Amino acid sequence: MYNTSSHSEVFQLCDHFCGPPLDLLPQVHVFPVLRTPELDAVLHVGSHQRNICRSPIAEAVFRKLVTDEKVENKWMTDSAAVSDWNVGRSPDARALSCLRNHGIETAHKARQVTKDDFQTFDYILCMDESNLRDLKRKSNQVKDCKAKIELLGSYDPQKQLIIEDPYYGNEKDFETVYEQCVRCCKAFLEKSR
Repeated sequence: MYNTSSHSEVFQLCDHFCGPPLDLLPQVHVFPVLRTPELDAVLHVGSHQRNICRSPIAEAVFRKLVTDEKVENKWMTDSAAVSDWNVGRSPDARALSCLRNHGIETAHKARQVTKDDFQTFDYILCMDESNLRDLKRKSNQVKDCKAKIELLGSYDPQKQLIIEDPYYGNEKDFETVYEQCVRCCKAFLEKSR
């Protein structure tokens, strides 16, 4: 438990762990998000700090699925992190290697969730309960939030609700994340039709 003596210290701790309040965030994406009303949009959120492991894997898997199903013109997908620690970085080398082993390439650059995301995306799918809690808290700061925020694992036919962060693990852990993302994204896409 942290011992704080003022509100400003509490906000500093929150900023350290969760990122700044949404009203302090710049409303700019690393890559502009072009949204048309005909598209369904899904944002994958995997980590408080990184957006370089789980979420870019989920984004790349989903993009490949919609391309393979020939419905890529009906979906917009992206990924982001709750905080801004790695903005602009490419995915972890182990994530890229895992994706390449499955014939998937990605040009993703890490970015932070913005206020606009809660109004632009139909679905925000996150990897664990901590992400879910933080995203729901941030969504309460957004007028007209339209995104349905839920765990990607809630779609897993094998009922593995949490997609564990492989960052401190090894290649096998990244493969596990990939397999979970494939199962969950397939089920999500099927349910969304």
